[in-house]
Amino acid sequence: MRWTPFPRHSFSAAYGLHSRREKLDYYYVQKEVEGKVINNKSLDFSKAHHFSLGYEWSINPLLHLKIEPYYQYLFHIPVESNSSFSVINY
Repeated sequence: MRWTPFPRHSFSAAYGLHSRREKLDYYYVQKEVEGKVINNKSLDFSKAHHFSLGYEWSINPLLHLKIEPYYQYLFHIPVESNSSFSVINY
C-alpha cells in the first residue's frame, strides 16, 4: 500500500505471510517415543509474518532518500529436541 500526500513524498506499508517446505529428509527423521520408533509426520511448513513501513523523499532529480524498517516474525520453525538449534541455521 502506498500513499503520496505531497508530490515528492510518499509513505508505504506492506505485509506478507510466507511459508516454505523444509528439506524432505527432515520429514523422515525417526525418533523413539514411548518405545515406538516414529517418523516426523507432524512437521508443518516453516512460516513467517513480514511487516514493512517506508518513507520516500525525492530530494532532487539526482538524490533520493528511502527509509524502510522491516520486521519478521518466524513460527512453526523445527528445532532440535532439548536444544535451541534450528534447521534454519543450516
